[in-house]
Amino acid sequence: MALAFNNLFRDVTRYIPVLSVGANTAPGGPAVDDRHVVGTAPIGVWAGRANNVARWDGVAWVFTAPSTSTAGWRVWLTPATTNISSLYGWSGAAWVKLIDLTTTPNPAFLHWGSNAISSTTSTRYLQPGYDSALAPLTAIQYRAPAACKLRNMRVRHNTPAGNGLAVVYTLRINGVASALTVSMASTATDGSNLVNTVAVAAGDLIDIEVTKAASIGATPNDIVCAVEVIAP
Repeated sequence: MALAFNNLFRDVTRYIPVLSVGANTAPGGPAVDDRHVVGTAPIGVWAGRANNVARWDGVAWVFTAPSTSTAGWRVWLTPATTNISSLYGWSGAAWVKLIDLTTTPNPAFLHWGSNAISSTTSTRYLQPGYDSALAPLTAIQYRAPAACKLRNMRVRHNTPAGNGLAVVYTLRINGVASALTVSMASTATDGSNLVNTVAVAAGDLIDIEVTKAASIGATPNDIVCAVEVIAP
């Protein structure tokens, strides 16, 4: 009976999620059913519970001690502050990391592009995707299908030109300038904004506005702008 119970318990707990592995002090303010693998030198309310799986039941910590007879346990470390999940196994003497898995999805991008932006101070708008023509005077906008955040804006002049005065590329949301903006010389090849992140709601309209405070003499060609899309 004892062996059957041990095998059953091992199977049930083999892949349980835990929030930490190796901590020696209990966290403050745990939620019901939060689990942690206790470290090898615990103190406080975890004292004497080295290598145990500690579960908060809403009132107190409940401990389950692995032993040499329960080798094969598996726990998933899924901390709230990282996108890396780790699989740990109990060797019969210690918890051993078996593998790391990232939960970060593949990146997604929006991009705009036009063959030219004019050398004058007229405000232009890059085309969604790419168009081999002069950027138009009116915005052509994306309608966001879902809430998201946009970041890591990069602009490229594949053929730089002009007098080197500034060209400013601004991501707008519903016609309003956002913090995602790149100012670069007309003679520069690449510019970026890797600092700011902006939130987009489902249904928002997004475009890229191009402005110049003074004539740049000649237009760069084959201009492309891209931004990264991440979860809200």
